[in-house]
Amino acid sequence: MRKVMKLELFCLFLQAFIFIFLILHDWVPLGDLNDVQAVQSVNTTSELLFLTALNSVPFAIAFFLCCYYAGKVYPFLMKLFLIIYFPALLSVSCRHGGFPTFLELQQKRSNDMKNCLARHMLFYQK
Repeated sequence: MRKVMKLELFCLFLQAFIFIFLILHDWVPLGDLNDVQAVQSVNTTSELLFLTALNSVPFAIAFFLCCYYAGKVYPFLMKLFLIIYFPALLSVSCRHGGFPTFLELQQKRSNDMKNCLARHMLFYQK
C-alpha cells in the first residue's frame, strides 16, 4: 500500500476541481463566472464539444498521471509539466476572468496618485 500525504491529496482535489471547471464552464451557468448563452451564440455545439475535448486532454492526462503516481516519486517531465502548466492556467484564468491582478492594482494606484498630485498642484497654483 502506498502512503499518500495529505498535501498530495489536497493537490489532487484542486486538480480535479480545475479539470471539472474546465469541462463545465462553457456548458453550465456558474453565475458571474461565465456567460453560457454568449458562448453558445458564438460557437456551435460541435465546435464547443471539440474545443472542450481539445482543451481538457492535457489536464486529463496530467490528472490521470498524478493519480497514478500518488504516493510515488514523480518523473522529471511530470514535475516540469505540473510546475509550468497549472500556474500558467491560473495566470490566464486570473487575467481573462476579470480578477484584478497585482499589476492592474498597481496601475490603478499609480493613476490615483497622479490625479491626487495634479489636484494638489492646482490648489497651490491658485
